[in-house]
Amino acid sequence: MYLTTHAAVGVLISQGTSRPSPSLGTARRAFTLIVLPDGTLLASGGFDSGGSPLASTELLGPSAPSWLPGPAL
Repeated sequence: MYLTTHAAVGVLISQGTSRPSPSLGTARRAFTLIVLPDGTLLASGGFDSGGSPLASTELLGPSAPSWLPGPAL
């Protein structure tokens, strides 16, 4: 499964409620998704649609409208 900027993807679960998640800035598969202590989601690494490894991260705050670039790996 790829998460892309052009598709509606996933559902975020937070404090018993859900909302549609905004699309990631970079399509990626086989990546790590971590929930940080403040509720921010961190998408890390994975592979692009061509199978090349990604050395990037993206962050989504609990009420943020979109993913933001995070630190490089």
